[in-house]
Amino acid sequence: MTAESSRTAALRERVRALMSRAKRDPAELVLTRSVADPRQFPPEECARTADFLVRAFTGAGLRGMRRVTTREGTDSVVGHAPGPEGAPTVLVSAAPWGARVEVEPGGVGRPFRARTDGPVYRALAATFREAPGTDMVRSGQGGPIPLCDGPAERFPDAEVALTGAEEPGCPTHAPDESVDPSEIERMAAAEALLLSTYATPLRT
Repeated sequence: MTAESSRTAALRERVRALMSRAKRDPAELVLTRSVADPRQFPPEECARTADFLVRAFTGAGLRGMRRVTTREGTDSVVGHAPGPEGAPTVLVSAAPWGARVEVEPGGVGRPFRARTDGPVYRALAATFREAPGTDMVRSGQGGPIPLCDGPAERFPDAEVALTGAEEPGCPTHAPDESVDPSEIERMAAAEALLLSTYATPLRT
């Protein structure tokens, strides 16, 4: 067994060990009658959901997790995670119900074609070949979500890739949409291996 395959095996086992929690936490969350709006659901259920998120994010390593009541009477869950040494501080605001939101109309989605000739794509193909155990295939699709064209236009030298759990039988955005848990496990292992690849320089 090579060093690379040993790392893949370790990542796969780590992901597999976390899969029970990945199934248990959402199952517990959806049993709560709450969409974080006490005007629609019992306030105690909203508080239960918020407390669940505090525990879950604390268990995931975030610090200072707590439930804060907003001026609108809803509960927000806040906390923080330290960034790498020397990283800039970025403030991100998430508004609850009743918040004032400004929207500027944007353009329509444009076609996007991913680059497949760079080092990141080669690393992606290699990790997906090793972790899930199958080779990647190429396919084209019309009507893309306008998500990749903006970054590709703003950073033309960058490689843009979207990954996720979406096996052919999941009928995305259709009745009875679902995801095979084994697909989540395989994708998590592949993405973990890909991210760990960035710990070493990529050859161009």
